[in-house]
Amino acid sequence: MVKFIKTTKIFKAVKKHKKPLIILACAATVATVIYTDVFNLGTQTPVSDYLYTSDSAGQNTKILGEATLVDADGTDLVQDDSFFVNAILNKEKSRDEALETLQVVVDSAETLPDVKDKALTEIMQIASDIETETTIEEMIKAKGFEDCIAIISGQNINVIVKSDGLITSDIAQITDIVKNETGFSAENIRIVDKA
Repeated sequence: MVKFIKTTKIFKAVKKHKKPLIILACAATVATVIYTDVFNLGTQTPVSDYLYTSDSAGQNTKILGEATLVDADGTDLVQDDSFFVNAILNKEKSRDEALETLQVVVDSAETLPDVKDKALTEIMQIASDIETETTIEEMIKAKGFEDCIAIISGQNINVIVKSDGLITSDIAQITDIVKNETGFSAENIRIVDKA
């Protein structure tokens, strides 16, 4: 009988705080999705390994399922830029999902005030990161690079630049831009060359 009473109290406490617990679980899920979808570029595996495989002659071939944008004549419109197009779309999708979930937390009448404040802070941080990433991308393109994508992850940033080979002065230029816009130190900046 004693165990039943204690269990009943636990169930009542869970029932009372059910919606805030669900909202908190959703926020944790979003954070996990963002981390795994966007911020895992810091791994040791080069990004190019996920896009192409080499045949026996050493030539790059597209993997199955990779989409190509073509015009009515079948001419490839995107060509090598598909990596950047896909990376930008994936980044935007992950951010949109995170913002949508955080907005649900903020809009819920049953959200605890401290949870709501934390969600608002995360929304503002995501908006700030988006603005900083856009500025960095535009400044790097202004230096003559054809394409670029920047992804901020906490106190780290990954910058992927379309180039046939970065030289020391290119890396220094990109590092300076990122340091000036973010205040990050050089060890928190990862620059990836994508041909």
